[in-house]
Amino acid sequence: MSHTITVHLTDAAQRAALLDGQPAQAEQTYEVPQDLLSRLLELPWTLISDDGHAQCTVPPMIWFSESTVKEPPGTAWNLKAHGCFGRFDVKATARPVDAAAAIDYARHVIAHSTASLDEKRRTHQAEQADHERRTRAKVEAWASLPVEWRATRGGVAFCKPHNNEDSAYRGQLSTSGYRIVDRADVGRLAPDALAEAEAEVGRLRGLHQAELARRVGVTREAERRLLAEHGTESQRERWEAGCLPEDEIRALAHAVILAPIESFTPRDRLEIDHGHDCYRDDPETTLERQDDPDLSDLQWKAAKAIRAAVERIQNGSVKIQGITLSCDECEASTSDVIARVTVEWAGRTLSRELALVL
Repeated sequence: MSHTITVHLTDAAQRAALLDGQPAQAEQTYEVPQDLLSRLLELPWTLISDDGHAQCTVPPMIWFSESTVKEPPGTAWNLKAHGCFGRFDVKATARPVDAAAAIDYARHVIAHSTASLDEKRRTHQAEQADHERRTRAKVEAWASLPVEWRATRGGVAFCKPHNNEDSAYRGQLSTSGYRIVDRADVGRLAPDALAEAEAEVGRLRGLHQAELARRVGVTREAERRLLAEHGTESQRERWEAGCLPEDEIRALAHAVILAPIESFTPRDRLEIDHGHDCYRDDPETTLERQDDPDLSDLQWKAAKAIRAAVERIQNGSVKIQGITLSCDECEASTSDVIARVTVEWAGRTLSRELALVL
């Protein structure tokens, strides 16, 4: 068995070989004489068989990986690797006439593939440089914003509102929405601006915790005073122990704080007179509310009286509403006009709905 080199022909090369009366197989194998052996051994695809013969098969295509493209131009690469990122088709477009020509073709494949790969590498470098330039501009724009726009209690803000299409948006950012810059890029290119925003986040969270503590203190003090003045000894003891039910606190607060409107009539529950077409025993209903409805003379006087009583309640407010309850099945409905009284007390909203009657 002799030393050999094998190359692959393109379809066009096979057709041309047929017309010239040359061998036209897709794979062309040539015996390599001893004086060309050193050149054969320089090729990366040459293998030595167990019986000591050199055999080289130039592949029909050469693969390259994504990591290879990311390397600097001129970096050595593995022409025997297999991958799925990219490839060069290197079938011979003309049949080599002899072994020397086949070896020259193989060396041309190496040079041409390396030059093509380096061109891809230079393109990649240019794209990376452009990407870095645009990234740096985004980071600089983010860092130039006031720190209060770059920080929220929820964290450092890198997003603008989803519905904002302004590429030069300058305003309050948030932690969710359309991301305008990545945190990793900010940390890499503007670490001081990121640290400043993180410090502001810490400050905002501290203020929030202090406000929560203040509200808890206000709530506890309001509860303590209510129980001290109007609660039972058992209620005070259970409150101190942290086991007084919320319903019991609310019931006492309603009775005491809403006492100025105690003499007014609570509104009646709305009842629908369903039509004959309503076959369901318990049909779905919809309650709608309308602010500032038309009032009769009697209703106007009742509303004035209720407003006067609510003025005696701290943090109390009253809203006159028209309410309509409709059946989703037969469309029958009933309506009324009411006064909705609400009071903000100890972190809770106490409410009562009253009929506009005297």
